[in-house]
Amino acid sequence: MTLDGASWGAISPQHPQYALKQFLAHCETDRSGVADLTPGSSDRVWLAGETMRPSSTTDNWLQALEGNDDRIAAGAAGVRILACDSLEEEAEAIAFVLRECLEAEGKTAALVTPDRTLARMVKAALTRWNIGIDDSAGEPLAKTPAASLLLLLCDAALSDIAPSDLARIIHHPLARFGKDEHEAERRASVFDLAVMRRKPSAMNFDGCLMLARSRPSKKFLHPALQRLSDEEWSLCAALAADLELQLRPLIAIKTGPADAHIEMLLAAARGAAGDAVDNRPESRALLDALGGIKAEAQRLGQCAFTETAQVLRHALQSMPFRLPEQLKQRLSILGPLEARLIKPDTIILGGLNEGVWPSQPDAGPWLNRPMRDVLGLQQPERQIGQMAHDFVQAFGCANVYLAYARRTGSATALPCRWLLRLEMICNWAKVEIHDGRIPQLVAAADTPQRVIPTPMPRPKPPLALRPRSLSVTSIEKLIGDAYAIYARKILNLAPLEDHEDEEDYALRGMLFHDVLGEFGQRFPAALPADALEALLAIAEERFAAYDAIPEARRFWLPRFRRFATWFAGYDRIELRPTLQSVHAETSGKRVFDISGAVFDLTACADRIDILKDGTARILDFKSGEPPSGRAVERGEHPQLTLEAAIHAKNGFALPAGGDTSEIAYVKISGGDPPGAYILPKIRDHDLATLVREHTEGLERLILAFDDEDTPYVPRGRNDDAEKSLDYDHLSRFREWVSGGDGE
Repeated sequence: MTLDGASWGAISPQHPQYALKQFLAHCETDRSGVADLTPGSSDRVWLAGETMRPSSTTDNWLQALEGNDDRIAAGAAGVRILACDSLEEEAEAIAFVLRECLEAEGKTAALVTPDRTLARMVKAALTRWNIGIDDSAGEPLAKTPAASLLLLLCDAALSDIAPSDLARIIHHPLARFGKDEHEAERRASVFDLAVMRRKPSAMNFDGCLMLARSRPSKKFLHPALQRLSDEEWSLCAALAADLELQLRPLIAIKTGPADAHIEMLLAAARGAAGDAVDNRPESRALLDALGGIKAEAQRLGQCAFTETAQVLRHALQSMPFRLPEQLKQRLSILGPLEARLIKPDTIILGGLNEGVWPSQPDAGPWLNRPMRDVLGLQQPERQIGQMAHDFVQAFGCANVYLAYARRTGSATALPCRWLLRLEMICNWAKVEIHDGRIPQLVAAADTPQRVIPTPMPRPKPPLALRPRSLSVTSIEKLIGDAYAIYARKILNLAPLEDHEDEEDYALRGMLFHDVLGEFGQRFPAALPADALEALLAIAEERFAAYDAIPEARRFWLPRFRRFATWFAGYDRIELRPTLQSVHAETSGKRVFDISGAVFDLTACADRIDILKDGTARILDFKSGEPPSGRAVERGEHPQLTLEAAIHAKNGFALPAGGDTSEIAYVKISGGDPPGAYILPKIRDHDLATLVREHTEGLERLILAFDDEDTPYVPRGRNDDAEKSLDYDHLSRFREWVSGGDGE
């Protein structure tokens, strides 16, 4: 009603009142025939009209705005723009506005946005103050506890209950298997420690149950597992029995009627969660959804379970669910359509970026614009007009916040076209509508009053707590990362294995070493004629204990067979002719008297060959990459030279102790080449001199750590910062490595 005639005539499908103009044309009348039920056009309505002026008549803006500064200021009263640097900051700013509205008794506020990502982020930001908000879109039914348990069981059935799916099931809050909450949590915690932290990622369901029911020797167990009591092992076995009873039928779900698939999943869910599946707030919606799928199951007929799973997941993810208590909130999140029907005290228009509000028009894949004109269909730009109408409707609220982000992710974002027009009009009248207070509150909320940089930790434990016995591999760790020795030997903290580690390299290496050690012990002198067959027989025997790990037989054993073929030949041709005896997996110790204090250096040598000339050849089997000769020479990896130092004092209690003439790494590859015999290239020393220097260096190292002023610093060898070590989170490495800015 406030636009001039030329502008009214130029209204296009992108204008918010294009549909009203079409309606008047259909009624064969013009604007003069429309009764004004609220006489006296407000300044806000006039400002909205000028903001939405058709682009073809914007040359009349100067005339329309001239002398209307007061009217612009009155129309912009109560309108604030929140210009935020990022989408995260925009969500935080909106959350602050919503929280502030709650401080006024009885006041209501609504966020209106088509951006569901922004809506979810605002809901998450409000949890800072434990504030709930009514989201008209709700949440997907799949995210409710009962439905999420059903989908976890569905995933487990598809994977034949893979360990990763099993871990998610035992920790689900509804999966109590008939126990109260406290006992269920305790059983899940023990099962997680005793089974899921023992590298079961490559195992199947039976393998996990086997680990839960067996209490292995403490020799190779993590210290946390060693501390488990008999009662806790019994709890683990009891949970394994429940899992066997309730989940075993899932493995049998294959091809069949879809309604039978649903019934089997429901039975497993009720077995795991009991009455919770039927008595939760979302239960009715869940059972109705399942009933609908079963009613339509006849269309699928006999189908693979994968098809049923796809239908089930799509149905639960596409069905919204709202808890009854959410409907009583004074705060709400609305879509543009719902916002037309509600008049809160404060409205926040969020996501006002070009491409979001309005979204890009889509003509669809079938009809282009000329075809639409011929058929009398609306053009895609009509969508822009509808969103412009939604914008103007919300703009009429007394208190309006218009929020946008300058960046979304790593890309620059632009404010929407209507926001730019509004800013231009307000700048003309020198009216400030940008709100600087809310962004300042957002920044202040996450900015500490004082930043104390995190320094590198330098723990200095008392001398009485410092270890007096270390293995040669621990000495390597003491040189490269002394903090790891502090955490492991003094704090007695050992890292737990990760659930999702796909391959257990430590277990693979242990198996390879075990086989080669047994081979050396069985044949300490000459090799039998069928040496390869004997070595492979030992491998089959050792690997049989790990049949529950599919990778052990599918990948590890074939690689070891290739290595064994190479090693049996190399051992017969290159190694055995020069030796008297083989000593495999031999433990040894050398005692040092350092300033009146005893220190024990220990080792378990993979293989020591006593040669015919009386000297020793010390071998180390490596399933990974052996260190370079320069690293050995510099003393960064003194394992073999320190084993030679132990042998020099007959610390391995061999028939002959004394000089070591050769140290070497045997690389276990199983690829191409399958193995390698690697002599470290020592350029500046002979071996005897290097052993003596490393022994003296060890004495100096231990003497240094016998001083309580010597700290156990992390990453003493300046390891690659991108490489993650076991105790980085404990030493807070990422905080101090880049300058300690507290991030």
